[in-house]
Parts: sequence; structure tokens; C-alpha cells
Amino acid sequence: MHSRILRFPGLTMAALVVACGGDTTTAPPSEVGPPASVSVAAGDNQIAAPGAAVATAPSVMVRDAAGHPVPGVAVAFSVDSGGGSLSSPSATTNASGIASAGTWTLGAAEGPQVLGVVAGSLAKVKIRGVARAATTTLATGTVSTSGSTITVNQPGSPLNGVSLTIQSTSVVSAAPISIGSGSNAGIDLPPGVTATSPALMISSAATLTKPAVVRFPITPIPGTAQFIGVFDPATGKVAILTPISAKANELTAVLPRFNSSLLAPPSGAVTGRFASLSAKAEGEIGILTMGVPLALLDRDFTSEFTAGVDNWDFDNLAIAWLPFLAKDDNANPATEVIDPGHGMITTSLWYFLTQRASGALNKRFRLQPDQLRSNRSGIRWAALANRAAVDQSVRLSKTVDDLLTDDFGTYTETQFLGLKAMMYFTQRAQPFAEPIPVYLYNDSPVSSEELKPGEERKKIYSVAIAIATKTVGRSVYFVVADNEVSTYRGVMGASGFTPVNVNNRSGYTFTFSSFSPQMTTPFIDNPAISSNYPKVLNGTVGEAEGWPQPELHWKKGKLDTASVILGDEVEMWWECPRCTDFGTTFPGIPPEASHLQAFQMGRINGGTSALSPPEGLAFATIKWKADSVASDVNPTKTGHALLL
Repeated sequence: MHSRILRFPGLTMAALVVACGGDTTTAPPSEVGPPASVSVAAGDNQIAAPGAAVATAPSVMVRDAAGHPVPGVAVAFSVDSGGGSLSSPSATTNASGIASAGTWTLGAAEGPQVLGVVAGSLAKVKIRGVARAATTTLATGTVSTSGSTITVNQPGSPLNGVSLTIQSTSVVSAAPISIGSGSNAGIDLPPGVTATSPALMISSAATLTKPAVVRFPITPIPGTAQFIGVFDPATGKVAILTPISAKANELTAVLPRFNSSLLAPPSGAVTGRFASLSAKAEGEIGILTMGVPLALLDRDFTSEFTAGVDNWDFDNLAIAWLPFLAKDDNANPATEVIDPGHGMITTSLWYFLTQRASGALNKRFRLQPDQLRSNRSGIRWAALANRAAVDQSVRLSKTVDDLLTDDFGTYTETQFLGLKAMMYFTQRAQPFAEPIPVYLYNDSPVSSEELKPGEERKKIYSVAIAIATKTVGRSVYFVVADNEVSTYRGVMGASGFTPVNVNNRSGYTFTFSSFSPQMTTPFIDNPAISSNYPKVLNGTVGEAEGWPQPELHWKKGKLDTASVILGDEVEMWWECPRCTDFGTTFPGIPPEASHLQAFQMGRINGGTSALSPPEGLAFATIKWKADSVASDVNPTKTGHALLL
């Protein structure tokens, strides 16, 4: 083994001590190389009134190839678009490598403003701003824990009659809210899309746990579908809110948050349209109505998300109760389970949008290539993401049902057009549309006592979470969590989808006849997804959350978790001193295995365990202490599966 001494000519030991233990942003002069990069240091994405100065002076930092700030570099700032002026168009980087343009006064016209920054022969950098007229307050109120509705009552205003409804128990504590009329300047609408209302600016520090409901009065435009959109006031980035109904004179949609985190990118190495989105989360958001010509939507949209490639390879298996999981409503650990269904969809979407250059997700993290249930990291990651996610599917389902006055066919048509519009909005940074997360719904008759006289309608309820991968003609194609190799097709008819039956690998079937497209960013905005991904890569996901690390045993010797279902002997048990003992024992288990969980591997047929070869295993059945187990050969099927 060789050691190597690093020598720094002209650098004293004292300088080395300072360099190693002091401020790491400034390097000793002898280590600074020539300028290699320029980046924005401050002042990007600011908003001010036309002709006014922005609050923060724009500045850039110049670094060498090693990342050290470079002082003494001449920097030129110029107004590239929007007009306006700078107090210091020429500047020199200081000891920290920063050069400032001084006061930036925006141009007289509303709209985007852009500065260009050049340092020598380095690539040009842009600093962006928006000149936007000040917001005129239209209504104020309080976001109440008991719910409230704020309606704009300004006769003559284009926004007169707009309402914002906060559902009961949507917030933990009350907070003030202000609604105003703002400018549409700087909103980044796709080609052919036009704003059909002024911007409604919502300002509140309230954090919603249930989506708010937005209603906009509209005027019909022939040949145009109208939607309620949301935009980031700082960047102008815009997206379509999940629609509820689209009547001739009114649009209704749900608004998940009151700040621009709705349009923030998912964490990770971000590409595509997410690369330029703001990651800010100010307590302000803008909404407006937008018109999309039907001719733009009368086409097929295809994403590159493919079943068997971009989704997980394991079942939507329930994870049995473990000490670190939350208790159920009755605090009964024997019945508490968590399944990774929601997490399977969100993690696979996150991976597709941020990491797919690393390779296909399907089968990537299997510990044993031919064993789907050896994907321990994937199962843990999805389960933790599921655990951290708020079950918006149920909340949204209830919201939709309360709001739904359209017949089911009209509702489904609204969702169909909304999905196609969402795909159109995403098909700008790449030659394909993005996959869209969706909730799948079914309908059921409303009981006669719930109906008003002369009313006929159905109730809807959420049955699954899925990904819409493409539209072809009047069909939508979906990928679900429970079956990684199948793509399901829903065909639009006069009264909704022709009911679609979905079969998962475990033999369960559910039916859906409608769906609800979701905004991608808030759907996968879960810090646990991105923060746990490095642990997925190194195989330690779940350990920090207290996931048990049991030793698995087998009559022929110990097995690791990768080999749980690989043996031809099906009697196994695990020891876990940290885990509550809900187990039952097999004869012959050594007395030192004091914390026991006995389970068998095999296909369940008619309530009995028919042993199968490893490649044919379909269930992992846990025998709980509370179960009535006639014998160890014929265990009662509990529906719980434990994969550690």
C-alpha cells in the first residue's frame, strides 16, 4: 500500500490550516484558476411594477474549474428584452467572486424582462424578471378550520362571481386570505392557448390538507375547451388544475395549495420541463381561465412511460404491522397494515421524470434477478412513500361527489379533455407528452332518500391510483400498481367509459368507469421519495425509520432477505427482539428464537396452502396469534404479507 504526499508550492502550513478549517468559499490566491463558469448569485425571477426597481440587485458569481470564486473578473450586464435600465452595467467581481448590476429598473410595459450577463468568453447567463401591475384587492377573509367560501362581489369586474371554497377541517389553524385581480403578463402559455380571464391572485399562509374548490363564471367560446389554470407569479409557469365540471357558464376545479410549490419540480436530477421551474413556495399563487382550441386536443398524445419497463415489478402487497408503522383507528396492531400502492405510482413517476437515464426501473432493484419479491429496496421505498403521502384519492373522491352535479358521462368527458390538455401543456420541452397520474373512479346508484325530487344521478368513489400513459382517439391507456405488465384501455362512450376490469397478480379484480387526472408535481411532491432514493441505491432504505432487521432461518440454515422465497423448504421464521410477538411456532424451532413470526410460502387454493416450486409462489401468508389455525399445514389466509 502506497501513500502519497500532496505538495502545494508557495503555500505555508498556516495557509493550509486556514484553507481546510475556515471559509470554504474563498480559496488562497495560489489555488484560484482562470474563470470557468458564471452563475446567478441573486436577483433572479423577481416581480415589480412596470417602471419600478426590483427589490434585490441582480448579481452573478464567477468560479474557476475547481469551484473557487474568482475575483477581479470584468462582467457586463445588458438589458436583453423588456426595456428598463441598470445602474451598473459594467462591474468587476469582488473577493467572493460576485459582481452586481446595481439597481435594475424594469421597462414600462408589462411582461417578461431579461438581462444578459457576459464574463469574457464564458457562456452567457440570463437573469429574468416580470413587470406586472400591482394586484387590486377584490375580497379578503379567513381560511377557517370549519370551512368558508369567499366570493368576489365586484360588479363590472371580469372576475365578479369567482368563488373560493375551503372545505371543513382543511387547515389546522385559521389564517387570513386575500384575493385580488392581477395581470396576465409573463404567463407562459403554450402555443394556441389564450387567457380568457384576468389573473386571480390568492395570498395566504394557510396550508391545506384538503383541496380548495375554485369556481369561475365563463362565457362560451365556440370551438374551444376552457380550463382553470394555476401559475407561479415569479416564473409564469402554468399548469391545469384538476377539473370537476365544465358547464356552459361556469368552470369548477380543485386547488391543492395556496403557493407556488404547486409548480415546483420534484427533487432529483431534473430534466425536461421541470428543469426550469421555480422551487420557491411563497404564500401566493395565481389562477385564471384558459381557452384551448379543440383542434389542438383532437389528436393522440403518447408518453414514453411503458408497462414492464418504467413501473415496479412487484405486487401491491400489504406490508404487515411493524412497530414503526402508524396504528389504525382502533389502535389494534393485529389489523394494521400498510400497502405500497400509492407509493408504487408516485415513486415510479418520480423515477421516470428524474432518473430514467439510469436505466429501466422494472426489475432494477431485485436482489435475485428471477425473484420479483426479492425487490426489497423497491418495496420499502414504495411503502415509505405511501406512508408519507396524504390519501388525497379519498379526499378528492368525497370532494368530487359533493360537487358533482353533472351526469356521469359529462363528468368523464370533462376529465378526458382535461387529461389531453394536461398532456398538451407538458409536450413542450420534449417530443412526447408526459405520463399523468390519475385516480380511477367507479359509480354507484344514489339511494332514493339521498335524491332530491326529480333528480337522477350516481355517486362516485375512488377504486385505484394509476398512470395515464397515452390517448388514442377516444381511448385512454392506463398502467396500474397491481399489474406491472398490463396496460388497460378505457373507451369513452356516451355515458362514460365502458367499464374496465383490472386484474392484479393476486387474483383481485376491480372495475372503473371514470378517472380524474392530477397535477404531477403535487402528486409526487413527497420529500421521502427523493431523500430515500440514495438509500435505495445502497440498500439501506428503511433502516433510519426503524425497519426491523431480522435474521431469517430455515431448516437448512440461515437465509438473507433476498432468499426468503427461494428455498424448497417452506417452514421459516424470523427473530426480531424489537418486534412485538404476534407469532405462532412450528415444532422444532429452537428455544433461543424468543420473538417469533411463523409463516409459510405457497399458493393459496381454497384456504389451504398448496406448496409450489419457487417460480410459482404467489402468496406469503402470515399466521397471526389471533387467527384460528387448524394446523400448520392448512393455515388461515389473512391477507397480510411480510416482506423485509
